[in-house]
Amino acid sequence: MTDDTTMPTGWDQSEGPTLDSPALGAIAMAVAVLSALCAPTYLFSPFAYLGAAVAIPLGVLARGVPRSHALGTGAVAVAGLACVLAAVTLVSVGG
Repeated sequence: MTDDTTMPTGWDQSEGPTLDSPALGAIAMAVAVLSALCAPTYLFSPFAYLGAAVAIPLGVLARGVPRSHALGTGAVAVAGLACVLAAVTLVSVGG
């Protein structure tokens, strides 16, 4: 009688999947740039905060991958700049 709770996979599962892709940094940078483009407009500046809220954690994660370290750093910087620019836009136009 065999145990049906485990299925043989044929490969070693002792190590989990590795995050070795520069795509994470590219996605973070793309979202950060989109957020920075939305920031100077009064109508879309609240969406800049949403984009930055996605881009900053992705950028921090991308900094842990050696191949996308620079993109992650740039994404965090651009997203931070987008937050500042959106705040300045909302205060100067709305106030």
